[in-house]
Amino acid sequence: ADFDAVNNRGVRECAVRAAEAGTTSMVVISAAWVSKPYSLASLLFNALHDNFPMAKHLQGEDSLRQEAVQQSSYNDGKETTTNEGLNYVILRAGRLRPDEEYPPDAARGLLYQQGDSFSFFGPAGNPGMDNTQLALAVLSAMTVKGQYTVEVTGGTVDPHDVSIYSQFVEDDFVQVSYDDIVLCHTKALYHLKVGIAGLVMVMMMFLFSSTSKTGKLQMLLQLIAGLAFFIGYWTVFQSDISVLDMVESNQQSGFVQENDL
Repeated sequence: ADFDAVNNRGVRECAVRAAEAGTTSMVVISAAWVSKPYSLASLLFNALHDNFPMAKHLQGEDSLRQEAVQQSSYNDGKETTTNEGLNYVILRAGRLRPDEEYPPDAARGLLYQQGDSFSFFGPAGNPGMDNTQLALAVLSAMTVKGQYTVEVTGGTVDPHDVSIYSQFVEDDFVQVSYDDIVLCHTKALYHLKVGIAGLVMVMMMFLFSSTSKTGKLQMLLQLIAGLAFFIGYWTVFQSDISVLDMVESNQQSGFVQENDL
């Protein structure tokens, strides 16, 4: 799939056309964890595809935010400080599954959060949400006034209750270059690969240094345990680092360029 065309350029073009047509509301379906390059979900999807789909989602989100800011600042050709113009909601969906695969005993409502803080092993990962729940979230979001980014998955909130947005903070857009977004996701995936490769190499050295079958089995079990510990450590201490954190701390200056990976 061409994730850049769909997740990034497609959203950007829709936002521009919506503004030109005088559209007052827009809803974009994105993905949870797109702003957290070190999260397990971002690493998984970025590792499975060549063009970093999670980075492309975030680029598309920022295109919409930028267009909304421009329209709000120059509504009808006159500078204003209000959010008149394009209202939008970016729905960062957790795990999405077909209706027939959604557990029959799971909650049929919705769960909202902000901050891209869903736990990979929480409700956003299992059971997630089905297509009908996401469609209801979109319909509700179409009536929201303001500019919001929220995460959504299956939960207990009435899908038709838009008052939930009164609890959330509107977007305060901070521009991050498209290149920096990709580099942040590139760096996170590179670190994961280096960490796993180093751990496997060390454990394999010990594994082949053992001559008995019992020793080899023990070392294999230790390798599996080591990988599990590494993933657990990563989840606790690394997964919450955001693109904005990385850029603001000037960590982008140490990025490994794509042609060096």
